[in-house]
Amino acid sequence: MILIDKGRLYMNTISVEELEKIDSSKITIVDVRPADQYSRGSFPGAVNIPLDEFEERMESVDREKMVYVLCHTGDRSRDCVEKLSDAGYEAVNIEGGYRSFLRMMLGRFVENETVMAEKQKDIEKVLLKSSVNLSGANLRRQFGSMNL
Repeated sequence: MILIDKGRLYMNTISVEELEKIDSSKITIVDVRPADQYSRGSFPGAVNIPLDEFEERMESVDREKMVYVLCHTGDRSRDCVEKLSDAGYEAVNIEGGYRSFLRMMLGRFVENETVMAEKQKDIEKVLLKSSVNLSGANLRRQFGSMNL
């Protein structure tokens, strides 16, 4: 959707974090990157219509659903959103494209790794305390009758 305010054009955009919260059965996500890039990964549920095939395949996109478009950086997908909007689709550009999705996923991975490392340290502390207590108990049991 292209909005015009005081002679300026504004394209409807969405972040990958916001997009992730939408029920995927009610939308269409189109990845316009080349097929080889798409095959290495894309936003979950996205269909691939490479940029160089977009105009001829655009009609295959469901008009009844909101269409979200991504490329690698969010720049080239803008042109596709304009074409879709001009053809009567409700279309939205995904800010930052696939690169933003990768950044979001990397951030989550690093966060999970940090949490896991902290949990591992906590477990190690508990195990060390347990082994010290056990070895102390064993020593007392074995040598308790002796005056050390």
